[in-house]
Amino acid sequence: MDSKADRKQRELTIHNLHFEPLKLTKPMVVRISDAIRTFAKFNQCEAVTITRSNNKPALKAIRDAL
Repeated sequence: MDSKADRKQRELTIHNLHFEPLKLTKPMVVRISDAIRTFAKFNQCEAVTITRSNNKPALKAIRDAL
């Protein structure tokens, strides 16, 4: 994950979310989403934007979960 926290705008931008080649299960996607949400909160961010990923289905599922 390549990310940047803009604390003034209270937004975490994930420039690239890269996954190794493996099948992500629904529980794995939920845990990843929870971890991203926790990381954003830790960085005082209320919003999360993900701009790129090498796994489009996972990207959509994570965006939907956030």
